[in-house]
Amino acid sequence: MTALATPEATTATEPSAHRASPGPVLLRAAGAVLLVYGYLVGLNVDLAPVRALLNRPLGIGEDFGVLGAMLLLAAAGYDSVTDRPVARRLLSAYLPAAVAVLLAAAAVTLGAEIWNTPAASHTSPFAVVGNLSLLSQLIAEKPLIVPLAWIVLLELLAIGTGALARRAGWVVPAAHVVLAATAVALVPDARAVTVAAFSAVVAIGQAVALTPRTRFAPALAVAAWGVLLLAERTTPELAKWWYPLTAAYAALLLTTSVLFAGQTAEKVAGHRVVTWLARHAVWLALLQGVVGFPVAAVAGVPAGVAATVCAAGAFGWAARRW
Repeated sequence: MTALATPEATTATEPSAHRASPGPVLLRAAGAVLLVYGYLVGLNVDLAPVRALLNRPLGIGEDFGVLGAMLLLAAAGYDSVTDRPVARRLLSAYLPAAVAVLLAAAAVTLGAEIWNTPAASHTSPFAVVGNLSLLSQLIAEKPLIVPLAWIVLLELLAIGTGALARRAGWVVPAAHVVLAATAVALVPDARAVTVAAFSAVVAIGQAVALTPRTRFAPALAVAAWGVLLLAERTTPELAKWWYPLTAAYAALLLTTSVLFAGQTAEKVAGHRVVTWLARHAVWLALLQGVVGFPVAAVAGVPAGVAATVCAAGAFGWAARRW
């Protein structure tokens, strides 16, 4: 077994090994594939045989889409405990949401059938502003032009809390867990509760990253997992999906990918396809509903997937150039 692929140093001024760790790269790449499969494919193709063969025995709902999202969140939590510039990362994380919302609003105005919640043939400036601010992701009665933009909201949370965790250590994810549990217990809005519960996966990723610095990390990860268990018990809308089990899979995959980050993992993570998927994971997650769904409705799901990949590549390239 190889050495733990986390920094030995405990100060924020010393170089971090997180950047070189292949684990988060592999998780983000896998998450990108599962998100597109779970939503663009899963909502347009009859996957009943796959669900009976894999999803139900494994206890993973929504055609692996939520597992894909949790892999992204676990990787985001782990990566947040690094020394990269926070402002640049915040902008890079938010940009896919802004682009996807504006594209979605334009597509709806032009009559395209995109994936939005609830399904609507028109939108309003207030809905666009609410989605751009990401506040609509927290209020159940607000329309969602880009339903998966909550992933961006939680990645922004990961970046912000990760910057604090580099200085305050385990106290930050511990406070995060307490606040998330409080929100789950007291907030009546199911959409806000879902986001608060899923934010615990970010705390799990941070706990794994902080393992070399604190002996409390395993307890923090378990406490964070307990937030999802609490949400399942208190929120009827979440009771049937077994999200705590899905979160456990994500946590185990992250931990395993970090503990066994050897040469093979580095070689796979360094492959151009894997690197591309990891870099464009959020673009793929958000643009599938804006680009992939309309194309799939006209030309079939394979064309929708291809269009999503092309759009993600184009916008990702433009964002890096900008």
